[in-house]
Amino acid sequence: MPDNKIIDGLTSEYNEASFQIYRLHIVWTKCREYRQSGNIIGWKDELNSAEIELSTDALRLDGKIHNKENGWLERIKKANTNIEETKKIKEYISKKKAINEFLKDKEILLRNLQEEAGKGTKFRFVDEEHLL
Repeated sequence: MPDNKIIDGLTSEYNEASFQIYRLHIVWTKCREYRQSGNIIGWKDELNSAEIELSTDALRLDGKIHNKENGWLERIKKANTNIEETKKIKEYISKKKAINEFLKDKEILLRNLQEEAGKGTKFRFVDEEHLL
C-alpha cells in the first residue's frame, strides 16, 4: 500500500477533487435532511463521512502551520470529544439540544475546512464578470 505522505512541490496526475466535491455535496444534503428531521445518529454518521473525505486536506493544511493545537485535526478531535461526552449523559432528552449544538459546530468546522481546502465556493473579482 502506498504511503499517504504529502509531498510539497508535486501535484497528482489524477485529480479527484471534482468527485470529492460531488460526494461532499451529497453528504451536506443528507446532513441537512437528518438535522431537519431530528435524526441525530444519521447526522453524526454523515459528519463522520465528511471528516473522512476531508482528512487528507486537514493533514495537508495542518502541515503548513506551526501551532498544531489550533490545527484542523485537533479542532475536529475536540468536536468529536464534545459529541461523545454528550452522548454518554443519561438525560438524553434534556441534552438533545447540547448534542445538536455540538453536531452543528462540527458541521460548520468541516464546511470551513472544505472551503479552506479550495473545494467550496469559488470567488472571482467583480470586474471579471464582463469576461464571461
